[in-house]
Amino acid sequence: MAVPPVLTRAAAPRPDAGRRMSAGARPTTAVAALAARNARKIVRVPMVATFALALPLMMLVFMSQVFRGIADNPAFPAGVTYIDFLTPAIVAVAVVFNGLASGVAMATDVSSGMLDRVRSLPVRGWSVLGARSVSDLAVNVLQIAAVVAVAAAAFDFRFRGSVAEAVGAAGVVLAMGWAFSFLFQFIGITVRNPEATQMAGMNLLFPLTFASSAFIPTETMPSWIQAFTELNPLSLTSDAARALVLGTPSGEAIVRSLVASAVVAAVGLALSSRAYRRAAV
Repeated sequence: MAVPPVLTRAAAPRPDAGRRMSAGARPTTAVAALAARNARKIVRVPMVATFALALPLMMLVFMSQVFRGIADNPAFPAGVTYIDFLTPAIVAVAVVFNGLASGVAMATDVSSGMLDRVRSLPVRGWSVLGARSVSDLAVNVLQIAAVVAVAAAAFDFRFRGSVAEAVGAAGVVLAMGWAFSFLFQFIGITVRNPEATQMAGMNLLFPLTFASSAFIPTETMPSWIQAFTELNPLSLTSDAARALVLGTPSGEAIVRSLVASAVVAAVGLALSSRAYRRAAV
């Protein structure tokens, strides 16, 4: 006996089934499961963590030696060594650079079809994005610990502030790294190619890094660059972390850094969420 057409239509999955299922998922469970998946990938491919730690350490070694003469400039803060000036900024640069790994990983998931498989599960889109940012935070913590340890052991870097101020410095840096991971995920989902995502991310990171107060005081720059530098999120975070490390915290600097992180996170999450919903391979 032939199967009635109505039964055949009922058995076919509806296009919006994944979205309806996603609406009932538990976000915390999804974030935890996906973050664990991302962490396992890092453990299984230890070179990922190795390169993530190698980059900031190389920057610390070469920048601290090549640019240390900047400390002799009259515009340089009095009584501050260049290594104490540089180290907080290096960790800020490192976590922002590590955000690019989120974009590359997301582009890999899109191009391999993994994102389509995740989209078929009862998982909200922002849970996928949040899980990626959470796993990157773990790498960021390792980066901060490695840079501070090497700076202290090899170059006599010292915290001048209290323990609470040191924790605060790590907090503002981690907030910025977390925020940028969403922005780079948007690039990865949109570009859909790991190599192209890497290049697009570097084009964004280059002006953010070198037109900032991370390596030299803003006062030594041309006036036309200073205008951008003073609004650069990386500058705001470097300045806040540096002040906390030096024991001269500024409430205004901390607030500006956190506001910048919140703005970057909001824009990045909005754009990446929209791109995630529209992504299809």
